[in-house]
Amino acid sequence: HTDGFFDLQRGEAYGYLTDDPLYQARAAEALGSGYAALPASARGSEWGAEYLVRLADVHASSGDLEQACAVAIQAAGIARATSSAALYRMLRRLRAGLDRRWPGDPGVAALGETLR
Repeated sequence: HTDGFFDLQRGEAYGYLTDDPLYQARAAEALGSGYAALPASARGSEWGAEYLVRLADVHASSGDLEQACAVAIQAAGIARATSSAALYRMLRRLRAGLDRRWPGDPGVAALGETLR
């Protein structure tokens, strides 16, 4: 595995600790840098995009709705390109959580439109 892949794994582990703002920041950094370090083919893959959904969730945990929606919309493009039902399920769960926390937000509505 590459260093980027290990960053993704580290970010995923930190993601379980996002009640603590320190770990929110660590999770976002590790997931973001790990994803960026992947080869283009992996970034466009179903498994690569799953880390984007996790990153979007971390952004939401830290209250950064704008970034959460932007990353989720990026993942939705990959879900569409790969016809991934699993990614669509993950993204719909994420969108539902965002909608509960930020009802009526235009960014959340845009994500919902992207998932149709």
